Amino acid sequence: MTLRIRPAGAADLPGIAEVGARTWPATYLSFAGREYVERNLAAYWSPAALERALAEALLLLVAEDDGEVVGVVEVGEHDGVPTMWRLYVLPDRHGGGVGRALLDAAVAALPAGTAALLTEYTAGNDRAARWYAARGFVETGRDPGAGGLDVVWLRLSLPR
Repeated sequence: MTLRIRPAGAADLPGIAEVGARTWPATYLSFAGREYVERNLAAYWSPAALERALAEALLLLVAEDDGEVVGVVEVGEHDGVPTMWRLYVLPDRHGGGVGRALLDAAVAALPAGTAALLTEYTAGNDRAARWYAARGFVETGRDPGAGGLDVVWLRLSLPR
């Protein structure tokens, strides 16, 4: 394994789309259903959506292993606070440190003095809840989401 975390470019968009196509069904089908998966893949993982992310995100990084995109992290803003909108790793790479490497790279790329990183996940995604908690994220609230699935908001306090 030769894992490399680097900024995403236009040539990475098909690989990023593949990460979405493989991770979303594996992650959400069991508790959110097919319609939820299909709707969100179309909204957030389409070529147009990924082109917008590349152009507008504060940070879009890929994890690459031997030329294959195996994970992605996207950081934007929510209410003026850096917010991680996307952190996904191919299912067959879970548990190998790819997600942690992406998170660490995203945090390291934030401007000096950044106090916190926000993120959110869909209620019912127990694996995400455990993963984020193990890395120091704390739940700060919930918003009603699509299909009765709450959006769970988290905050990671960063050293100043």
